[in-house]
Amino acid sequence: MENQPRREVGVNLNDIVGDPGKRKPIEEFDVSIRDRKSDKGGRQSDDAFTKTGCSNWKNALERFNYHVGGVNSCHNNARIQFEAFQDQRNSVESILRSNTREMEVAYRIRLTVSLNVTRFLLKQGLSFRGHDESSSSSNRGNFIELLLWFSGLNDDVSKTLFANAPANNQMNSPRIQKELANACASEVTLAIVNDIGDKVFTLLVDEARDVSMKEQMGVVLRYVNNEGYVIEQFIGIVHVTDTSSHTLKCAIDDLLVKHNLSLSKVRGQGYDGASNMRGEFNGLKSLILQENPYAMYIHCFSHQLQLIIVAVAKGIRVVKDVFSYVTMSP
Repeated sequence: MENQPRREVGVNLNDIVGDPGKRKPIEEFDVSIRDRKSDKGGRQSDDAFTKTGCSNWKNALERFNYHVGGVNSCHNNARIQFEAFQDQRNSVESILRSNTREMEVAYRIRLTVSLNVTRFLLKQGLSFRGHDESSSSSNRGNFIELLLWFSGLNDDVSKTLFANAPANNQMNSPRIQKELANACASEVTLAIVNDIGDKVFTLLVDEARDVSMKEQMGVVLRYVNNEGYVIEQFIGIVHVTDTSSHTLKCAIDDLLVKHNLSLSKVRGQGYDGASNMRGEFNGLKSLILQENPYAMYIHCFSHQLQLIIVAVAKGIRVVKDVFSYVTMSP
């Protein structure tokens, strides 16, 4: 015969009364409830505490021990919970909450110090990483060396960094350094965009190939601020699959949309003289003019200066030879 599943029966709260003498005897409860009661320490009911009382006090201690039952009995569980209720400061939950608060304070100190180091390095234009960031290195890079310097000056900071921090929450890994730098860059970009507001501006764009052979496009916005000064702010570098005019146009559109800027506010374009930039029919200049006829194109003055310097340098034999020798060196 197959085993029948155990039937779960709930306790009727009306059967639980404050006066033990008026309580329902255990034998009148459903058998599954009686079994559940016996599972916790195996204590049996004793009428001396509910009905008949105790007349033989010589056996009182034995009766009390019998009533208390085993270590996991209902009586002992109720006693432990009552004592924990009386002393909540030393309860497990209270201790966990206290430790959590201490961890939060330490994390905030660690994050604040790391962010301050990031802001300093970005402001000074210094590199973050070192060639060898291991604990045995004599120079672990600007970021970690500054953290070490901070910890040597402040005991509160020292208690939260490196060996005193959790292994998975050091706040100095390469990934964390990049995330902090990106967070600062986002805040700076947001400040630039807020300064532009609904003003008109000029696009200054140039494309190049970086050392990893990836094509990238740098974008600068030129505008007049509220004090009447002409401001040029670098807004970002965008990696592109190629340097065709259509690809660059799509990248510019995405960048402007990302920062809630409109192409209709563009009043000037400044690029170099390459065909993909200033081409009359399919160049970037023409694609933007098709959407915004007020975006006047001007050949980039910096690029014109570069062309002039290159032309002059080529006309001077000594300078030409110097650059020839430089390019020939390994």
